[in-house]
Amino acid sequence: MQTEQGIEEIISRNNAVVDKHFEYEAAGKVADVLSLYSSEGTKWRSRTRNFELDSLGAIEANYDDIFSGIDKAKFETKFRIVTLTTVFDYSILTFVATKEGHFSGTKKGDRGEIHLFHRFEINEKGEITLEEVDEMLAGQVYEQLQLNGLATLVRATALSERELYRQL
Repeated sequence: MQTEQGIEEIISRNNAVVDKHFEYEAAGKVADVLSLYSSEGTKWRSRTRNFELDSLGAIEANYDDIFSGIDKAKFETKFRIVTLTTVFDYSILTFVATKEGHFSGTKKGDRGEIHLFHRFEINEKGEITLEEVDEMLAGQVYEQLQLNGLATLVRATALSERELYRQL
């Protein structure tokens, strides 16, 4: 059983891991992002793009592809729930496109905005074992937020509260 101080330390650590994750992504530091993942097995899943990656090499190639098409990336967290094992995060990524069509409807030089809904699972060592992301372009999010994003956040809140109480 965790002490209250131990619980706060784990929650603080998990929050810091996700903060670092976004800091490294914004800087395009793929190797540093990968250093936050578990070498014992990590999955990266995108329901929006309908695929799952299950090796650090595949995750690295995916990040290289993503960040080769954007510049001046900035993440702004809008909402976050942190538990002993999971972090739910809703952020907005703004960027400048460096490739034509890299993201739907963007042209080279366009400013883009993507709304990201993340779920990170973090092990007892403070390593990411799962990154799951749903993403929507700015034009889509206003139509879908209430249906998908808000429902995800409500489910995440309920799940995190149940999970937290179960672990106390």
